[in-house]
Amino acid sequence: MTVLYPRLSPADAASLWESFSDMSVEELRGRSDTSCQKQTFAAVGGRRIQPRELEEMASRIRGLAESCGYPAKAQRTALSKFDTELCIFFGESLDMLEGEALRPQSWAFISLVLLPDVVKWRFPKFSISRCTGGRRDCFHRLWLRAKAFDLGPESNNRWVLLSNLTEDSFVSIMERPSLAGSSDICRVIGASWLKTAASVGKGQMESINRRAIKRLRAKGTVILLDALDYSQLKEVVECCYAEAGDSLPVF
Repeated sequence: MTVLYPRLSPADAASLWESFSDMSVEELRGRSDTSCQKQTFAAVGGRRIQPRELEEMASRIRGLAESCGYPAKAQRTALSKFDTELCIFFGESLDMLEGEALRPQSWAFISLVLLPDVVKWRFPKFSISRCTGGRRDCFHRLWLRAKAFDLGPESNNRWVLLSNLTEDSFVSIMERPSLAGSSDICRVIGASWLKTAASVGKGQMESINRRAIKRLRAKGTVILLDALDYSQLKEVVECCYAEAGDSLPVF
């Protein structure tokens, strides 16, 4: 049976965020809960998730954060490790159907009611965009990332893209709906990124990737990328990365 998650409306989420905005990680840990007076559920379509299930979910996510330094300030490498491990957790273990997971209101509840302390630890500025669902939300962005770069349980190395791409490369793809809207496009870009990095080294990939993404988006204005089969899409994307690498200045 479909599991229904609590939701916070945009107005209620904004109000709760405002009341939390100046609190520390420790203070927010004390405010975390498995329910909220303002929460709602879908009227039909499944069973409501139980508090003990939410407690278990929060415990699992805090455990991942603790292994990366929570509640103390963490280094960039530790935060990257947390993001990767949480992506994998969402991809393998989260009992949330796509219809629920695509709703920002569901993630607003998770970010502001269930785990506001983890959001504050991961993003110390605690901006509203990190707490209210959508592509920049602390947790929602990682579910979207897992969905986009998951090679599938039949793969021998299911999470190789999630484990090797950089934060800059993820952002360059996931914050562009024309690319992020297709998991096929995301996976082909990820594979091309890895192939290029193996050739030139990760140190040059930020510049190459930005050039390649610009070229790919330009091609997308005249070619319907979603309509290409895998081999055609692979050829187009790899060509963009090759051209981006060739266009780097030589010193």
